[in-house]
Amino acid sequence: MTGRGVCRHVLSDHRAALADLTAAVRLFRELGDDGGALHALLDLSAVYQEVGRYDDAIDVCHRGLEPTSGGRNSLDRSRLLRGLGIACYEKGRVEEAVRYYEESLRLTRELHYDGGEPKTLPRLAEAYGALGRYAEATRVLEQCLKEFARSGTRSARP
Repeated sequence: MTGRGVCRHVLSDHRAALADLTAAVRLFRELGDDGGALHALLDLSAVYQEVGRYDDAIDVCHRGLEPTSGGRNSLDRSRLLRGLGIACYEKGRVEEAVRYYEESLRLTRELHYDGGEPKTLPRLAEAYGALGRYAEATRVLEQCLKEFARSGTRSARP
C-alpha cells in the first residue's frame, strides 16, 4: 500500500495517495511493524504538505517522532523534524520551524548523512531570513554552497 500511495502521490492523485498511505500506517501498526509505519508516515506527511494541509502534516510528523525517541531510527527522526520545520514555516510558525531545522541538521551531521544537509540548509536560511536574522541566513547559505559543491547536489527541495 505504501508503494501504491507513493506512486499515486507522484501522479498527483492526492486523495488516493492519502487513503493508501493512511491505510498503510494502520496496517503496519496492526502488524507491529514500527519501521514500516514510520516510512508510511513520512510519505503521508509529504502528501499533506503538498496539498497544503500543514496541520495534518504536523500531526503525522509528531506521531512518527514517538517511535524514534531514544536514538532509534535517527535518520527518519531527522527527516520528520525537517518535515515539521517545513509545515511550521508554512503555518507562519517560523521560530518553531528554525528549532526543528536545527535539530534535523544536528542529527544529519551526527549520522554523516550526506543527503540531509542540502535539503535542510536552504530551508533554515529561508527561516532565518524571515526572522530578520540575515547574518545567520548568509552563513547558512555559504555552508549550503560548500555542501552543494562537495556533494554535486543540484536540488535542495525534498
